[in-house]
Amino acid sequence: MNGTSEIEVLQASEGYIGPSLKDYYAAHAPTEIPAWFEGNNPDFEGEGSPLSSKEYEALSAEEKSLISAWLEDGVWDLPTHLEWFESQFKAHQQDKQEYLKDCKIGRYFQWRKYYAEQMMEVMES
Repeated sequence: MNGTSEIEVLQASEGYIGPSLKDYYAAHAPTEIPAWFEGNNPDFEGEGSPLSSKEYEALSAEEKSLISAWLEDGVWDLPTHLEWFESQFKAHQQDKQEYLKDCKIGRYFQWRKYYAEQMMEVMES
């Protein structure tokens, strides 16, 4: 039936107006998402360092050492000439947090769609 369920065809043929059965299942999917359901979220593009390899290579050995120590400890301030890294790092962390929040939201809706599709398959069999 070209990807259309028998129920959806029946609803359309009788002039049904309103949410489909699939919409109903999606809206009533269990709120707790099973741990096995991963969803389909792309990897965070800036997963590693907030610096590109080219920027990192341009740093002196002393600057690399200071940045590494700051990343491990983070309590003390970087020297003035490296404050740009701290702000870049904080922006990177903020971007990552927003990305993870978006992934959590995406997973929520992907779960509902997946659940509804599984229920529709059961209804058709």
